[in-house]
Amino acid sequence: MPVLEAVQTFAGIANENEFYSHHYLAEVFKGDIKAKLDAWEAAEAEHPGDAPDHEQHRAPHKRLQSWAQKWFALRGQIDRAKDDAERLRLFAQMQTGLLQALGYAAPIANQAPVELVAGQPLPLWSLLAKQPANASPASLQLQAPQLAIVPAYQPGQEGEDLLDHTLTRLHYAGADVPAALVGQSWADMVSESLFGADLAPR
Repeated sequence: MPVLEAVQTFAGIANENEFYSHHYLAEVFKGDIKAKLDAWEAAEAEHPGDAPDHEQHRAPHKRLQSWAQKWFALRGQIDRAKDDAERLRLFAQMQTGLLQALGYAAPIANQAPVELVAGQPLPLWSLLAKQPANASPASLQLQAPQLAIVPAYQPGQEGEDLLDHTLTRLHYAGADVPAALVGQSWADMVSESLFGADLAPR
């Protein structure tokens, strides 16, 4: 099969600006990902459907498939919601199943904003760092975060690009949006308030 045709066979993967070479995606990627897929299948086989911990050992793509119908149903409810608070609640519920299918914890409602850059506290659903074995709580606080999961959604702006959305009082449990972040798009906040931090998520 020609390299370009092989690259285009991966559903859900778009090679923006040819970030990866066509050769890597066509020839190497399949081998790199195969070991992970095989491990997921083996873990699922060791925990059959009647086992109490079966769901947490299902392969992520199967958990995503199970969540798809509910995800689309919740997405439809957002359009019919009576107010912005309800839209934000439904959005969080919709993404919770998606996050859990991918192995992340559910977002905590009304979690305190995280200030990685002074004066720019952001509402984050998760800020995760690698946790080495036998690490003390003090050393974990010095760890650079690896991943930030942000609620980049502005109720009522469903037709707009998520990175163009801005923060509202709803993101701060009714408190005012911090002055430095008023009117800032998520594209700007991700660049400046997340990746602009001294200890930025990698």
